[in-house]
Formats: sequence, C-alpha cells, structure tokens
Amino acid sequence: MSQQTVDGIPWSTYFGVAIWILWKSRNEVVFSSNQSRMDARSILYKIYFHCHEIIHCTRNSLSTSNSVKYDTILVGWTFPPYDIIKCNIDASVVQVENKVGCGGVFRDCQGRWVHGCLHSLPCSSLVKTIQEMQRNFSTAIIVHVFREANRVADSLADFAFKFDFGMHLITSPPPHVRSLIRDDIVGISFSRRVMS
Repeated sequence: MSQQTVDGIPWSTYFGVAIWILWKSRNEVVFSSNQSRMDARSILYKIYFHCHEIIHCTRNSLSTSNSVKYDTILVGWTFPPYDIIKCNIDASVVQVENKVGCGGVFRDCQGRWVHGCLHSLPCSSLVKTIQEMQRNFSTAIIVHVFREANRVADSLADFAFKFDFGMHLITSPPPHVRSLIRDDIVGISFSRRVMS
C-alpha cells in the first residue's frame, strides 16, 4: 500500500505537525496575556514550513549517516617516556555560576602520583591561566585526549568546585581518584566509537 503524500510529504507528517501547531496556537490564545487570535493563514504557513523542515532534516540526516563510517577504538591513559613527567589537565564549567573548575595531575613514567592541583576560577580567566602555566616549562607539548584517557584530571576538575577561587596544590591523591590511578596503571581501557 503506497503512503499518501501532500506536496511530496507523507500525510502522517502533515497530520502530526498540524495537531502540534494547532495545540500550540490554541495555548497561545488561552494563556497569552495579549489575547491574540488564531490566524488560519499563519497556522497553515507554520504547518507547511515545519513539515518541509522535518523532511529536509530527515533527508540530510539519512544521507549523512550512510556516508559516515565509524570505528571502535580502545582508549586509556598512556605512560610517559622514562625521563618525562606527564601532566593531564581538565576543566569543568558551571555557566550559571560563571565558574570553572580545573584539575591537574603530574605523574611519572610508572603512572605514580607526583603532584596534583585544583584551580577554581571565573570562566574568563581560564585561557590566561593555561598560558601562564605553560611559561613555567622549558618544553610543553599539548595534546588532546579523550575523557577516558583523562579520568583522574576530569575527576579533579569536578572536585575543584568544592574549593574557594584560586590554586590549591595537592601532595597526595584524594581518596576518590586512587582507584582511577590504579586502573590507569594496570591498563584499563574503554571502547569509544569514532568517525573513521
């Protein structure tokens, strides 16, 4: 049985959108303070526009999803070379409070904790703080890693919100990250889908 269409759009799409637009328009009249009237021409235009937008988005989504290929990779923390101290950092943002929590952890070539830091600051200060920290090292290589390879720093960034604004140095790992450090040392990895 072929599906009925109107202007190339399935009738079921028109029907669903029409019911939704009519309900929305009715609620605007009933609950609006300006007591606007329902205008049939405007409602028909909204229905037509939304139906075409749905079809456009659906067609683009289907054509894109068929051409994009995904692979599954294993992601985990990696050890630095023998004479290198690795620093993983992460940030977490609470926009409502205009606050950024940053967490950083320095680890040796065996994955052991060397130092950690927490930094709670206003959002506008984040980039400036990173640039200032980078100047303290003779060599700094910045590489993006997935969250699964950065779980200790991610956890510390969330933990930073419990502290006042400013930098806080940590000499030993807080209890909530000790198991994450052990996972990294024994090589726990997580699968992640990525575009090929």
